[in-house]
Amino acid sequence: MNNDFLHRLFLDKKLEQIPKYKELLQRFETQELIHWKDILKNFENELKSGTKDDPPTNVFINNDDGKKRWEDFKVRIVEH
Repeated sequence: MNNDFLHRLFLDKKLEQIPKYKELLQRFETQELIHWKDILKNFENELKSGTKDDPPTNVFINNDDGKKRWEDFKVRIVEH
């Protein structure tokens, strides 16, 4: 993820309204490895289905396109 873009995202006050997504973005701020199992454990439900407090992204919906985007997301996480 582009560092400039990431920095601009963190400046957006709306991010405070969706803390789980902010937590996910914070993982990209460091050079530390991001483990896919950790992403699954902590973020899969929110990203795919949403919760009462965090809306679903509608990016990873349960169809071929959503499944393809989920696999692409996994590749990006592993490459980070």
